[in-house]
Amino acid sequence: MQDIELAIRDLMRDVCTADDLVEALGLALPGHPDGSGERFEDLTLGELISVLLHGSNFGRFFKAQFRANRELVRITVEPVIEIRNKVFHFREVASPEDLQKLRNATIWLRRKIRTRDGDR
Repeated sequence: MQDIELAIRDLMRDVCTADDLVEALGLALPGHPDGSGERFEDLTLGELISVLLHGSNFGRFFKAQFRANRELVRITVEPVIEIRNKVFHFREVASPEDLQKLRNATIWLRRKIRTRDGDR
């Protein structure tokens, strides 16, 4: 799960400046406390994914980086939030299906990073 979160942050940080992030936060999370969460590292996984998947944010900042449509990104990364919360808050053990979703997200994100790094 850590690899997934770090990969998402890395890919987003690569295309979104600190000023862009403040703007993107305002759009995706209205009412987010001013002065906090203005760095990718300060955001929870849920907040990070909300910023990523917000309609105008995705099109403006992240679509080219993730090289996929927003729905594909959503169905790949959103389940990670639920699985993470389930496991970290000791609600239940991750099922084999949960583990497969985590593997799929990890593989998909690693491919995005390799593609990005190959473009440099």
